[in-house]
Formats: sequence, C-alpha cells, structure tokens
Amino acid sequence: MRKEILGLFLFFLVIFTLLSLLTFSPSDPYIFNAAPSASINNLFGFLGAQLSGLLIGLFGLGAFWIPAICLLTSIHFLGNHTGKAVALTLGGGILLTVTTGSLLSLRQHHYLLFGSTFSAGGLVGIPLKDALVAAANPTGAATILLVLWLIGFILATGFSFRAFFRRCMAVGTVVGDRLTTTVLKFRERRRRKTQKRIKAKKEAAMPAPKLEIKTPDVKQAPK
Repeated sequence: MRKEILGLFLFFLVIFTLLSLLTFSPSDPYIFNAAPSASINNLFGFLGAQLSGLLIGLFGLGAFWIPAICLLTSIHFLGNHTGKAVALTLGGGILLTVTTGSLLSLRQHHYLLFGSTFSAGGLVGIPLKDALVAAANPTGAATILLVLWLIGFILATGFSFRAFFRRCMAVGTVVGDRLTTTVLKFRERRRRKTQKRIKAKKEAAMPAPKLEIKTPDVKQAPK
C-alpha cells in the first residue's frame, strides 16, 4: 500500500516537475534570481517557479532528466520491484543529470530554449566540467563525461547494449534474408520474362507454314 501511494506521488511529481521546467522563466521569483518581476509566468505559479529555478540553477539543462527519473522510480514502486532497482535508478539518474549539464557546458554555458535562457550545467555541472578540463584537457574531459553519462544511462534505465546489439543483429539477419529472397524472386521473374520474350521473337521470325488446299476427287456416278 505504501509503495503504491509513493508511486502515485512520484507520478504526480513527474507532471509537476516537467511542466514547471518547460514553463521556466528567468524573470520569475526563485532563489537564484536577485531581481524577480512582479508577475509569475510559470504554469504552477510560485511553487513551480521556485522548483524549476532551483533545479535549473543547480543542474542546468540536465534537470530535464529529473521527471524521467521520477517516472522510472514510480514504475519500480508500482511494479513492486526490489529496493536495489530503485537505488540503481536514482543513482544513475543523478549521474545522468550532472553529466548531461557538464557535457552541454563544454560548448557554451547558456542555451536559449522555449524563449528562455537556460544554464547548461548549473552550479554543479559547470564546476565539474572546469575541473575535468583543467585536469585532462577538453578532449579528455569530454571522454570521461561521456563514459559517466553512459554508465548513468545504463543504471537508470536498465538498458543493455549487448542485448541491443544482439537484437539489431537478429533484425538485420531477418531483413537480409527477406531482401535476398526478394532479389532472387525478382531475378527469377525477370529471367522467365526474358525467356518468354526470346521465344516470342523466335516464333515471330519463323516463316509461316504454307497451306496446301487439295480438291477432292469427284467420282462419276454409274449410268
């Protein structure tokens, strides 16, 4: 019962955080905005502005992973999965959130989306990117962050690249067999059409047989 209630609460949190992030406005009042405007543009009002501002300020664009992680966690609770699966999803989700912002901040620190300016990595992702760039140069930092991103994605979603490649190979084999069969049938039909065409040309080139009309012998009736 408790897991079902918590799962439903997380599902509500998915909608709340997603719509709050999508309607985020830098002019709304939140903790990181020193000069907020009087009007609130967020769909969920003051609470939505505070939540979206806090998440964007901490994680930047990586905060958009948070609704997805809440959704996966609610599925675990509603499906009565083990606590280990929930812990892996949460840990992988945090890793995804942080590394996504760090990877995006390698190019630039701010992005314009939905008419609003979003921080790429926030207070967590940008310093992590700066530390990795200072230690391993941009190429090394990008490689490390990409590996961490893949690890977080696997932990959060349970995605298996090995199973994915196996399925791709199986699908490729089936598609290849069907293509081969189609090509062979097409060649066979074309060969038959070619043979019929050649046969028709030969028959057309042959001279027409002469017809001999024989008159029957007329016997005279006896007198």
